[in-house]
Amino acid sequence: MKPFKWWETLLVVLLTLLFIPSFFFTTVFSIEPLETDPRFFFVGLAIFVVNIAVFFGLFKIISKYYDYHNRKGVKLFFYLIILLPLPATISFLIFYNHYGHLLVYPVLVFMYYSIIEKRFGKFSIKIDKLTDGLYVSNLASSNVDIQVVAKNKKVKSSTDEIKVGDVIRITKDGEAILTLDVIKNKK
Repeated sequence: MKPFKWWETLLVVLLTLLFIPSFFFTTVFSIEPLETDPRFFFVGLAIFVVNIAVFFGLFKIISKYYDYHNRKGVKLFFYLIILLPLPATISFLIFYNHYGHLLVYPVLVFMYYSIIEKRFGKFSIKIDKLTDGLYVSNLASSNVDIQVVAKNKKVKSSTDEIKVGDVIRITKDGEAILTLDVIKNKK
């Protein structure tokens, strides 16, 4: 992962320290019924919005400097900051018999999980042999070298079609950073 600028490091630390308690304090909306005192509901709703905004702020900063080598570390960071306040949040709601409000948290956690998995999840490419004609000349990048090696270990030229059994090798500074085996697309 590329290093953060000093102010981004400070911002990530502050946002992380804000995310964990704001996740817990979203339970404020359940302290009093809406009919009794609507202030708690609106304060809890405001904290809920702040929590989501903080998550997307962290997500944007970390996505800016992310590379595939730290996929597991970045996912672990996000999972930890979500899971740390979850037991206290659930315990608080159960203690005060607010079981209906517990439904909000699986939805929120699933939303965060799906966003994290979509951005930092597994790397995969699917090629439909019938509709996608992928040729070597279609592969280009400004900061890495891309080679396609055929089954017979010869490097393909830019006019050769990529077929099952070929290997797409992406290297940077002579070091292979990603190797893709072209396999049959399963439908």
